[in-house]
Amino acid sequence: FLYDHGALFNLGFLGSVPNYGSIISNAVAINDTGQITGYSTYYEMGTYKGGRGFLYEHGVLNSLGTLSTDASGYGNSIPTALNNAGQIVGRYERFLLGETVGDRPFLYDQGTMFDLNDLIPPATGWVLLSATDINEAGQIAGTGTYNGVTMAFRLDPVIQVPEPTVLALLGIGLASIGVGRRPPPSTACRRGLW
Repeated sequence: FLYDHGALFNLGFLGSVPNYGSIISNAVAINDTGQITGYSTYYEMGTYKGGRGFLYEHGVLNSLGTLSTDASGYGNSIPTALNNAGQIVGRYERFLLGETVGDRPFLYDQGTMFDLNDLIPPATGWVLLSATDINEAGQIAGTGTYNGVTMAFRLDPVIQVPEPTVLALLGIGLASIGVGRRPPPSTACRRGLW
């Protein structure tokens, strides 16, 4: 729900009315422009298909979708944070050959959902596991593994020309924050982490 100027508004839910089961809708963040993100149970033709993230703006609840589903269309996406530009981060359930293989972090920007692992150079040694926050500069905080060791990261957006409206996280600065020891600067620079 949204409580605004003394009135309570129901944000609704995604998909069709279920044949059985319950409907759950949960808001997790609101920004200064009044956009709200969260997740809702999702039904297609009355059949449960998991949960989907949503963006609520101008009185309309829109699904963020998901990047992966099993053969039946079941899948999940759960937002964790929203900035004033309407960029959303969270996690989605990843499927390979119809089987779940765990959660992966996503960025939702201008109507498109991206797996954050697809936006970083593959040779960095990082596997990003979760995205927990995004600030007004578009920096994303989360958790990942660097050469098998779990630690925090910060992604810094790099705007590419000629498509300045697409957030590309190539050439990002990945930093281990508060976990483990930071390598000497010369080693870190050679790895391309800073």
